[in-house]
Amino acid sequence: FNTSFIVSKFPKPWEFYYGETYASVPVAIIPRKLWPDKPVSFSSQLGLMVRFNYRGFDDELWKKTNMFSLSPGFVGEAYANFGFLGVVCLSILLGAAAGRIDSNINFKRFDPMDLPRIMFLSSFILVHRGDFYTAVFYQCSMSLGAYGFVLATRRRQLSRRTGSFHPKFKKSLNHSQA
Repeated sequence: FNTSFIVSKFPKPWEFYYGETYASVPVAIIPRKLWPDKPVSFSSQLGLMVRFNYRGFDDELWKKTNMFSLSPGFVGEAYANFGFLGVVCLSILLGAAAGRIDSNINFKRFDPMDLPRIMFLSSFILVHRGDFYTAVFYQCSMSLGAYGFVLATRRRQLSRRTGSFHPKFKKSLNHSQA
């Protein structure tokens, strides 16, 4: 429903966003307390479009709807920004990114560093049914968490193999051996 609604409203009666909805992605980490008028995600705007036939965002109106929002999917959001050309270009970019990640995975010999890449690819389609804002932050946080886990695990394995410990623990190890 959401994508068909978007296609029926853009470019007429409403103008394309021309990338405006993607502006919320890089500034999302800034708290709204510090920047009350920062851009909102497209899903919040889509909720107002469907409920009130209103293009744009009005905070008071949104609060009256109990902060109702709808998921446009990356196809719907790309169409609202650049039309059919936006859908084609975004699909090519996401396909190229997925191909690059996939080509870096060594399927013959498992490397723990491949775990974040595999997680990224396996959740790629599920995540991108939401708006771009949500997808970017979910994918980044999942990948960073997985990389952190793998690096911590590798560091621990390396210290066990080589006997090198953090200097603080090395002192306590020497005292217990004496």
